[in-house]
Amino acid sequence: MLNHQRRDPGRRRQTAGRTGCSPPATPPRGVAARTWPTLCLATCWLLMVCGCGSGGDSRQRVTGTVAMDGQPVANASISFQPTGKNQGPSAGGVVKDGRFELPAEAGVPPGEYLVMIQVVRETGKTLVAMGEELPEAVPVNIKEQAGIPLTIEKGGPHQFDFEVHAVGSGQK
Repeated sequence: MLNHQRRDPGRRRQTAGRTGCSPPATPPRGVAARTWPTLCLATCWLLMVCGCGSGGDSRQRVTGTVAMDGQPVANASISFQPTGKNQGPSAGGVVKDGRFELPAEAGVPPGEYLVMIQVVRETGKTLVAMGEELPEAVPVNIKEQAGIPLTIEKGGPHQFDFEVHAVGSGQK
């Protein structure tokens, strides 16, 4: 074999017109394309809910309702942020049709918290994301944006009903 025909071991092999380290010419399709973003979002949500406390922090199951101006909210998120001397993990979840539930394994350890509620309202428009049509939603400004103080005691039950008010609604 001639010297110029030998393959250089440090050189990457080329196949089908592309180098070994370049991405494929077409993006992934089908289930893999839809599963990856969902998996990433689920992982981020679990990390947020689980916080960074130890396993022995005696999390409490928390359930309840969220209403805005007297009506159950259709879609919102709720989070419990530690305050004061409480250095425990935060916890949170989704409010759907005015109700939320945090099971004990993803719940709230005893202590003082600020409850943060983010209400979203659908606009009636649709967006196309990743080839799927989704309802467009925008955040609603609420008067309780700074949080609602709450103390979680050890034991149970922990049922809380929150009433929030849209800015400009005339309610206190």
